[in-house]
Amino acid sequence: LPPLDKTKFLVPQELTMTQFLSVVRSRLVLGATEAFYLLVNNKSLVSMSVTMAEVYRDFKDKDGFVYVTYASQEVFGCSGSGRTLPSSPGHVGKQSLNPWRDGAPPVCVSGHPG
Repeated sequence: LPPLDKTKFLVPQELTMTQFLSVVRSRLVLGATEAFYLLVNNKSLVSMSVTMAEVYRDFKDKDGFVYVTYASQEVFGCSGSGRTLPSSPGHVGKQSLNPWRDGAPPVCVSGHPG
């Protein structure tokens, strides 16, 4: 999979994982038949219906971010180097903000080449 052009995202806390997957997909510029997955903390597949606020509550790191890895199916079970891409709910950008000020939890995304 290609690297993302942005490393931090600020998204609304009510955004679902399905919607966040769409945001990441649009940034990756993938074809309609190309699949990828989001793993929280590089190991957990969470329900696509949970909100970013729920993901933040359950998986936030001590630094205040949630780390999400995007990977293609071929990568599962393989070792590989990943790229860490911080993201936070609300506005897309490269700034590291405390998104809870605006009601948005912080999220970081990592990518594995696939």
